[in-house]
Amino acid sequence: EDSYIHHNTSDGLDLLYMDGGSNSSVTVRRTHAVGNAGNQLKTLGKTLIENSVVVGNCAYFNGRDSMKSDDQCRALGNAISVGLVGGQDITIRHNTITGQGDCLILSEGGSSTSSLNIQNNALVGQVDWRSNLQGNTGELTCGHYAYNSSAKLTYSGNLFYNVKQGQCPSGSICSDPRLASSAIASFDATPQSGSPLVDKAPYLAAVADDFYGNARPSGGAADIGAIELQAGGGNPPPDPAPTCSRNAPTLQLTDASQSALAGTSLNYVVRVSNNDSSACASTTFTLARSVPGGWSSNLASPTASIAPGQYRDMAVQVTSTSSASAGTYSIGLGVGSNIAVHTVSTVAHYVVTAPTPPPASCARSNPQLTLSGPGTVKPGDTNTYQVSIKNLDSSACSSSTFDIATEVPSGWSQSLSTQRVALSSGGSRTVTLTVTLPDSAATGARQLAARATNAGATSYSTRKSIPVEVQDNDDESPVKPPVVRKAHDFDGDGQSDIFWRHYGGGWNVIWRAADDGNRSQVATVANSHWSIVGEGDFDANGTTDLLWRNASTGANTIWLDGGAERELAVARVTSSEWFVAAVGDFDADGVSDILWRNSQTGANVVWKAGDSTRQMPLASVPRLSWHIQGVGDFNGDGRSDLFWRDSATGRNTIWLSGDASTQQSVTTVSNPAWRVEHVADFNGDGRADLLWRKNGVGNNAIWKSGNESTQMSIAALPDAGWAIAGVGDFDGDGTDDIFWRNASTGDNTIWRSANVNSRMELLAVRDQEWHAELR
Repeated sequence: EDSYIHHNTSDGLDLLYMDGGSNSSVTVRRTHAVGNAGNQLKTLGKTLIENSVVVGNCAYFNGRDSMKSDDQCRALGNAISVGLVGGQDITIRHNTITGQGDCLILSEGGSSTSSLNIQNNALVGQVDWRSNLQGNTGELTCGHYAYNSSAKLTYSGNLFYNVKQGQCPSGSICSDPRLASSAIASFDATPQSGSPLVDKAPYLAAVADDFYGNARPSGGAADIGAIELQAGGGNPPPDPAPTCSRNAPTLQLTDASQSALAGTSLNYVVRVSNNDSSACASTTFTLARSVPGGWSSNLASPTASIAPGQYRDMAVQVTSTSSASAGTYSIGLGVGSNIAVHTVSTVAHYVVTAPTPPPASCARSNPQLTLSGPGTVKPGDTNTYQVSIKNLDSSACSSSTFDIATEVPSGWSQSLSTQRVALSSGGSRTVTLTVTLPDSAATGARQLAARATNAGATSYSTRKSIPVEVQDNDDESPVKPPVVRKAHDFDGDGQSDIFWRHYGGGWNVIWRAADDGNRSQVATVANSHWSIVGEGDFDANGTTDLLWRNASTGANTIWLDGGAERELAVARVTSSEWFVAAVGDFDADGVSDILWRNSQTGANVVWKAGDSTRQMPLASVPRLSWHIQGVGDFNGDGRSDLFWRDSATGRNTIWLSGDASTQQSVTTVSNPAWRVEHVADFNGDGRADLLWRKNGVGNNAIWKSGNESTQMSIAALPDAGWAIAGVGDFDGDGTDDIFWRNASTGDNTIWRSANVNSRMELLAVRDQEWHAELR
């Protein structure tokens, strides 16, 4: 009540997200809502709006305060927007409403058990600002529109004027309300002498006063709208002498951003609206412009005389130089007069486009190949394996035919469902390999392999192999061969996925195999205290699980397979001194463990399988400049090792199996600009490697198995905008790839096997609130 809600850059009063419960209601009374860039009033559920003046000049900020055209009249700029709920009523009575959005009143939803009562209101339409901006010149706002609603609707005692399609519900007055000012920029809801609003409203005992708190007549007819001109009817007092109020004009650009080749002439049209009050004389406005150096411009007419409340379209032609480089250029446009408040400006854009490039040429690539199937077999068994081939040629290439060859141990029999497949660029297919072991097959480790070769260009070929363990039929030993798990593989297909999290909205989504076209929505976690602090396989099913921690409450939980559908409880750790430093399988039981570190004392402890009751103590490291920089299997024994780095001295060491008593020395790197970005297996030898990057320079280095003397070549990337967002085996070839993200542009790319010449380009993600959670 008695509120002034004005000139916000979004909605004015936004109560659309009320729960709409039967025990809740909204009352808006004697409120002046004006100049907000979205809706002026917005509610849900049981609502009463009365005795209010609502001025929906939602384009008030156009050309001001760096606001763009898309920022004006958001949510269609409806002056009042109400959401109906079944079994509840909404009453809008004795208000004066105007606006330049889509509608003066928009109602939505509800059922046959809800009702909307629009009574004794003055609804004064204006030119629809956004519709006119889109070229629908002169289109007006609508009075009331019911969208997707079956609620009972009642009109009584209203005035509708200057609205779309002349809307005039039965029982309404449809003529000029004769207000003190109907112009949107200087709107004054006070009725003038002879106004059809005076003494025309049916008596409502519940509405005893008006917008100003003045009494309305008791038992007799009142005035329509928010303001009661006089009590008891009769002749209203004489109008005051009109005064001129000067206001800044409004500029609206048609086709504000246009594209053309260098040297082309483009025409820009700016609509200048005179927002002075009706008592003012016409004003002569002068149009000025500024263009980039060397460009030319011409005005169709440099001046225009415009009356208050009217507009004129003024045109300027801009021609770029024939040598202009491709890019976006600003065109400054402004108007002014001999009155200071009339000086306003806006910006148009001329986008110089690059000439159309010649047709893309065909670039052949090695095919992508995966081989999957049982890792444990027995003599006499017949097993099936899947050989998947994907054509990675560029889109300009014609289809290719690939020959498939397989290798099995001597004495084993094999058959392929087909030995040749034809694939278009980007196409894939899976064929079946059937392998039968002889009854006499010896136990032990073996290997299966497959090769795909482009039949038309045999230099493009890929070979993949997988280990298999032959076990005796009578072997009851619980010992199993180590399981090779992929990082970030939430569906167990052998290819790493990208888990994206939006830090602002809490939304989550997975790109399967780094493919934005194969995405899965994941439950939203809007509470910003929750964050992903690690990942691993906590249920030994071969897929990646996510470890979440609440920094405020100390609560912890695990999402199995990366989704909220199945959770694994983890004990709460309320002390903020303890944090998750690493996740790995330190005892080689196939289940991931959680390593906690105390940030104050340097104490360390491991929870086996994430269970706080099964703790494995680790040596303390009280020197707090030592940090765990990564986890991986550096010696290939199937157990996770810890890579430690002293940020103060540059010393490095590896704790094999997480044990301080079995350390592996690592070369000291004293230059603090060098830092370990990730631990991964880039050459597919089953041993973890160290990926180093030098800040400020962009040099990169890979130490195979953590050994500085056995380095793997990797290109530098000096552009500081690019950063390593994570690593994983995104193409399923058995070697880890590097996922790069540009923080400035949102571009993303993958270097397969850390090779800059074997890139996989990904969809750009411009919103910097999205982060790839590749732990």
